[in-house]
Amino acid sequence: MSQVIPGLEVLLQDPPAWVDRAPLGLLCHPPSVDRGLRPAPELVARRFPGQLRVLFSPQHGLRGEKQDNMMSSPDFEDPLLQVPVVSLYGPRLDPPLEALQDIAVLLVDLQDVGTRVYTYGATLAKVMAAAARVGVRVAVLDRPNPIGGLQAEGNLLKSFELFGAPFLEPRRVRHELQDTPLPGVVLREVGFEPTFHKWAGELCHGFQLHITDRRAFKPYYTTLVLLSVIRRLYPEDLAWRQPPYEYETERLPIDLLTGDAAIREAIDANRSIAELAAAWQPDLDEFRQASREFWLYS
Repeated sequence: MSQVIPGLEVLLQDPPAWVDRAPLGLLCHPPSVDRGLRPAPELVARRFPGQLRVLFSPQHGLRGEKQDNMMSSPDFEDPLLQVPVVSLYGPRLDPPLEALQDIAVLLVDLQDVGTRVYTYGATLAKVMAAAARVGVRVAVLDRPNPIGGLQAEGNLLKSFELFGAPFLEPRRVRHELQDTPLPGVVLREVGFEPTFHKWAGELCHGFQLHITDRRAFKPYYTTLVLLSVIRRLYPEDLAWRQPPYEYETERLPIDLLTGDAAIREAIDANRSIAELAAAWQPDLDEFRQASREFWLYS
């Protein structure tokens, strides 16, 4: 079976001419590893001795230690490599120009799955804009999407495995869903107690999502159907989270996650999710066709 060689290893094995003796920066996080699970910072520093001048970290930190939203990572010095680590998630989202002025090339090695709720794409865009202002080359060390990247649905591709609340009644929810097929997934009734955040220490009733057919499963559609049903059954209990969220202080978090207010307003108005899905299908077809020329792995 053929193997995909990540861009990091290609760079290390056959460096292009523009890397030769160039001062380097590296934007990375814990998934930035080679096939032997060795971290990118150490590999780059070893392959290009004396050239790695600065590390940049995205949301969740260089080591993935910040698990929550709006948990900024501090700047610090890497104790092993003895280079500065500059955080790009927090009140400062753009790289400071002074951190770019001492490098010629910024390597970017970030694992993503192509979903709106991930911030890595936005971080890359800000890095590229800042680098262009000071004449720094940006090189993206590509990685294949671990979930395939072929499914396009609505404008969000994320669904949580477990959900519930103290007020939720699983059998009542399941009854509401009996006329709405959810392809590729089975909902199993569960009870659980969160250890932090909302409902910490309280018994929550809900479901675990068991994916039975990855190709048929529609995570965005499924999420919206569940939200719609729960909103309809428990209008006094299910409230939309208020800002701030991802350092946005005015727009509702749900609107950031779905792209605009239209989805939330449709759910509040008890509109059919199937009708919404049919309405966005032409745009999805156009996106699939337009994106094919950028596929590196297929």
